[in-house]
Parts: sequence; C-alpha cells; structure tokens
Amino acid sequence: MRHYASKALSANAPHRVGVLLVGAGGTGSQVLNGLARMDHALRALGRPGLFVVVADHDRVSPSNVGRQSFSPGDVGQHKVSVLVTRINRFFALDWEALPVAIGSGKPDGLAWQRHGLLDMVVGCVDSGRARHKIGHAFKGWLKDASYWLDFGNSRSTGQVVLGTNGKVETLARSVTLTEFVDECEGRETAAQELPTVLDLYPDIATQDDDSEPSCGMAEALAKQDLYMNVTLADFGLSLLWRLVHQGHIEHHGLFLNLEQCLATPLRIDPETWRRMGWEGRA
Repeated sequence: MRHYASKALSANAPHRVGVLLVGAGGTGSQVLNGLARMDHALRALGRPGLFVVVADHDRVSPSNVGRQSFSPGDVGQHKVSVLVTRINRFFALDWEALPVAIGSGKPDGLAWQRHGLLDMVVGCVDSGRARHKIGHAFKGWLKDASYWLDFGNSRSTGQVVLGTNGKVETLARSVTLTEFVDECEGRETAAQELPTVLDLYPDIATQDDDSEPSCGMAEALAKQDLYMNVTLADFGLSLLWRLVHQGHIEHHGLFLNLEQCLATPLRIDPETWRRMGWEGRA
C-alpha cells in the first residue's frame, strides 16, 4: 500500500516547500544539514526547493559540543541562531531562526509573513510533553500543514514516524483507512491519511525521562550513543526524500536499533496500525 505526496510536495508545486523544524539539538542539527542538501538537490532538478524555519529556545551548552553540530565558541548562544546562520552562509539560503519554544500559540516572526503557509512540521524533540505541544499546534495554528515527521530516540534505539493532518489532497487517487479494501484485479489502493506519532503512542507524555541535562561529554555519551542522532536523521531524511522526489512511499517510518544494526520499516498498512491500537480518525 502506498501514500502519494500532497500537491505542495509534488514535482509540479509552484512554490518552495515550507518546513517548520522544531528542535535544534542532536537530531535537529543533523536534520537541518540534511534539509539543506535536499534543497540543493531539488533545485538542481529544477524544483523550487525548501524554505525552513527552525524553532528552539535552548542555548548551546558545553556538553553539546562534539555530540551536536556546535563548537566551543558557540557555547551560550541560541542553537537556532548558530545553525541557521551557518547554513545560510554555506548554501546561500534565506532560512529563518526562531529562538522560541513551540506551543499552542503562533509565535511572532517575519518568516510566517514572508513565506506564508507551512507544508510540513519536523519534530526533533526529546520529551513526550514537547510532542504533545507540537500535536496541539498541528491541529491549531499549524492546521494547514499536511505532514508531521517525528524523530525520537533513547540511548541506542529510535523511531521515525511520518503522519498526516487528516486526509491529504494528492494528485493520485487515494482512499481513507475506513474505505480500505483488499486490492482487486491489479488495482492499486493508496492511503490518504497516515497516523502520527501521537496516534500510535497516545500516552507518550507519561513516558518522559525526567533526568537532568548532561553536564559533560562522558555523561552525555552514557545516556546516548555518539552516532544515534546522525543515523536516525539519515533514515528519516531518506524517507522524506523519497516522498518529495519520487512522489510516493510504501512505509511511513521505521524503528532503529543501533546496537543490533537493525532498522525495521513501519509499513503503510491498516492491519499494522490496528495492531498498534489505531483504528483511523473519525
């Protein structure tokens, strides 16, 4: 079963794909670098590319240096300001930094007025509570965004989940989960909606790790493998690239175990979703 890209992400879209990246830490900084490369590739193919707004209220700490995309000279500065300035200079872009936490209210900023609607939210946050805030925004002031790509990880395991904001209007014939029937006579069926991370894990906010932030590199590495973030980011970006480049996907996420070198796809399959407790939206 497939999902076809929304019109905004299709090859014929007249404007850049608007992306809100929430979180500029270990995974977020790697995802931002990958989005810049994706933008360059799309432009080389004659497409408008991406416009990215990066939101995070956190500042660079000494334990971030080395594990994340920061140097000793960045300590004390807002993460988003450091990363977006660097990306813009390197790739000659006009992306925006937003040094605030994303919540239920729409933040102020020139980025929203200059680009208009955002087409996708990419979440790289480290708590269930933060995911719930993104989820509320996804149904509120971000309701015009079609997709939510969520990254989450522990010490050596992680997951990527791409979900939709209800039914997505595409250029291909699609059916909803409730209308899904077995394929017949070679006719391909497609999913018009995909469950989000909150659809599949509604109790995620109660599973937060309340440990304090790491004070040093050794302590941080005890909590998370050095290459967890970059590996997870590459898998998720590859999924997004397939959606925007080839126009369709057959899985909408994955589960990663770095210790076992194992990646298991989350297939676009109503039976899989039902086993995970999701029966579809009313």
